[in-house]
Amino acid sequence: MQITPLATPRQATSPSGKNIISPAWGSRNRHRQARRSDGSWLTLGIAACLTILLSGCFIPQTQPDPTRFYLLEPQADQNGQPNGERAEKAQIRIGLRKLRLPGYLRRPAIAIQTGGNGHQLQYAEYQRWAEPLETNLQRVLRLNFGSHPAVRSAKVEPFRSGSDLDYIVSIEIQACEGVRPGTGHPGIRFAAQWRVMSQREDGPNEDQEVASGTFKATSQKWDGDDFASLAHRLSRAAATLTNQIVTELMSR
Repeated sequence: MQITPLATPRQATSPSGKNIISPAWGSRNRHRQARRSDGSWLTLGIAACLTILLSGCFIPQTQPDPTRFYLLEPQADQNGQPNGERAEKAQIRIGLRKLRLPGYLRRPAIAIQTGGNGHQLQYAEYQRWAEPLETNLQRVLRLNFGSHPAVRSAKVEPFRSGSDLDYIVSIEIQACEGVRPGTGHPGIRFAAQWRVMSQREDGPNEDQEVASGTFKATSQKWDGDDFASLAHRLSRAAATLTNQIVTELMSR
């Protein structure tokens, strides 16, 4: 098989006898190389654009966070006394010790009773307290005491040495949750035990227990889904608790 050699560039001979590549051929070769280089960059650019566009199609869409947060709120002066009249009747100076709560109420998610007699509980994963329930309730009860017409001041421990207090109130919260329909008694559960120690120096009962009691909120309907309504009903129950304690102290 005869092989025909490839055409070689036209050559010229210098006076010294050396071969020189034709300038015309060199120019054409440079143009071909430039076109190949431009085509490579164009291809890379198109590939990069397609990669970005295709990758964007598979980016998962951001889903809105379904979590909602709630707070118990202090209730306004329940007896509606004007400020001047309230100041004249205010007599009691109360110190509130740190609340005690059962362990199941120390979770962020709101507890819901789903079975009779409180034996079954669920936690509403996306319905949460905006702060620890113990902290929220402590503040709400202090403000409720302070807004009562018969109370001159309400403080929380630690009490400063020499604080002028008439009574120190201890409260143990036993229940603070919703009760879903279908359990026999839908609504809310709010229950507590409390006791009061006297701090009055002008009486025989200093550092002695002068009152104690239990509290259980009356039945309040709840639909099982409106958690803002649940927080409002539990707030009202906390206000009723403070009223019960102050009423007991005023009767002595």
